[in-house]
Amino acid sequence: MDNYSLEIKDPVGFRELAFSETLIVDRRTGEITAAVTPKGDVRFRDASGHIRPVSPFLEVWARFEDEGRLMPLTKTHLADLKLLPRDVQWSVHACFINQ
Repeated sequence: MDNYSLEIKDPVGFRELAFSETLIVDRRTGEITAAVTPKGDVRFRDASGHIRPVSPFLEVWARFEDEGRLMPLTKTHLADLKLLPRDVQWSVHACFINQ
């Protein structure tokens, strides 16, 4: 799956996905062989209609002021709050809608 970033133009509106630098990894060796920034639209399905593999991570966003904007939570933010990554806790709930 290509790497992309989430662009927030309106804190309560739709988010836009924009391509970011994507690492190309050799499946056999695990070595990074290139870094490219794809062009076009972000696609979650391949040419055959199959869902493309997605990186296994969650991105945690936070507000640091009551009316502040959302931003990605970093280790620097945690350090400023005298916290460590192990102090972060969250839960994920997923629902699937039949279409």
